[in-house]
Amino acid sequence: MMAYDTTRKLAGWFRTTSLPYTSRIPIDRQEDFISQVIESYVARYPKDENKKICVKMDRLEVEAYRS
Repeated sequence: MMAYDTTRKLAGWFRTTSLPYTSRIPIDRQEDFISQVIESYVARYPKDENKKICVKMDRLEVEAYRS
């Protein structure tokens, strides 16, 4: 789980991890899109008792070898 103190930090994480998707949005609309996503997320999943915005996530790591 990832935990963020502020919506600004959450937006920073989202901005970098969603780049393959947000790069398809016109540049002049990307920040508005990210702001709306973060606002919607926090409305649905408000800060916890420790005042953190939590994002549940799974991480899959794969190692591949060529024979």
